Amino acid sequence: MRNFWRQMSLVGIIVLITMVLVSGQASLQDEISGYPRDEAFELELITQLNQRRIRDGRVPLARNADLDYLAFIQAEYMTQYMPFTQVDAKTFDYHIDAFGEDVKRRADFIGWPAYGIPGQTYVSEIAAYYPSVDAMMDFWNSSLEHRTSIYQYGYREVGVAVLRYRDWRLAYVVFGGRPAVLPVLYWPDRNMLFLTADQSPFPERFVPAQVQIYNDQGIRLHDNEWLVWTPRMPLPAGATNNITVVYTNGNSEVVTDVDLSQARVFPSEPLVIATAAPTQRPLPTIVRPTLTPTVPPPTPTATMPPVTGIYDMRVEYNGQSLTIVNQSGHPLDIEPLALFIPNLNTVLDSDWLGLYSETSLTNFPSGYCIQVWSYEASYYAPPMPDDCVLRASGRSIVRLNQRFWLSGEFEMRYGEKLIASCRASAGVCAFDIPKE
Repeated sequence: MRNFWRQMSLVGIIVLITMVLVSGQASLQDEISGYPRDEAFELELITQLNQRRIRDGRVPLARNADLDYLAFIQAEYMTQYMPFTQVDAKTFDYHIDAFGEDVKRRADFIGWPAYGIPGQTYVSEIAAYYPSVDAMMDFWNSSLEHRTSIYQYGYREVGVAVLRYRDWRLAYVVFGGRPAVLPVLYWPDRNMLFLTADQSPFPERFVPAQVQIYNDQGIRLHDNEWLVWTPRMPLPAGATNNITVVYTNGNSEVVTDVDLSQARVFPSEPLVIATAAPTQRPLPTIVRPTLTPTVPPPTPTATMPPVTGIYDMRVEYNGQSLTIVNQSGHPLDIEPLALFIPNLNTVLDSDWLGLYSETSLTNFPSGYCIQVWSYEASYYAPPMPDDCVLRASGRSIVRLNQRFWLSGEFEMRYGEKLIASCRASAGVCAFDIPKE
């Protein structure tokens, strides 16, 4: 019996040694087989970048294969230094390649188009080495240089490469913009299109005024010949998985073909594609009409609007921006809130004001604000009032000559009720939200 247990012990030891050797070989094989790409991590990274850009009033980013390649070749080059324990961060540059070139030169080499003249290649690059997307985003947001790349207005495309080393990830992100290239992205959850605009700092930028949308049968998906360009609009009924968006600035056009299944604004979210039957409409001849003003709603019954004192909400406006602040001390339902500009016959309702808000407009917190400004005056968001703790929504698409708050009057309405008339000369306007 003792011999039997000795033999069993020996067998157990041999099995244990074999398991350790096999495990060691697997780990060793893992180490020498290169650093695999983590595609799920890449998708989550793009999702979080777009969430943050949209919340901050920027256009989202479309994934681009050329920028992916730029990100990957630099990440692959840098793997020789992983896990970076022997690298002096003060003397080491994560963005210089084996030939001493930066991302702009690498973009030139692959033919990324410049704006106007050589050297105006519109790209930038960020990198991080952390175990999670959240940790990377925290690191990037703690640095002004990295935030400048993430929130740059003019970027419309992005490339990402993430290589895995055990539980850690090396990520490179390359941002870019090309002249006369306006991507379109899709949000399946809301059945919503995101339409971009070129907000780069170069004079060759294309600023769209109107759009047309066609399905893959060449059928226009809206009754009006042209739609006024807005950053977000519902996917029209009759859309197929492949659509075409025609942008016009009144003089020229940019045509963008879109595969909705590949153009998701938040690519880590589940894919759901609308399957509405196409509406049969004839294909029109493309023309370049001028913008037409929005038809105003019926004239409401005016009430005497308060303009001073302590009220639920305050509107501040100057040459930089217009800001609407909830100063009531409690959440408010501002979904029925709208601005009416009489001299433009234009209504800016909550769908426009709160387009990028991730905070409910029906329960808008105290201390939150909405800001409107012109990207032609500033590529960066203007300062917030001292009592605004969070910019819940930012709209920067107003042109310089469309800053309606600088002359004449505009009205604040709540549903059909006129609640305040605001004079440009006053610079401030206050009012209460009507109680039911």
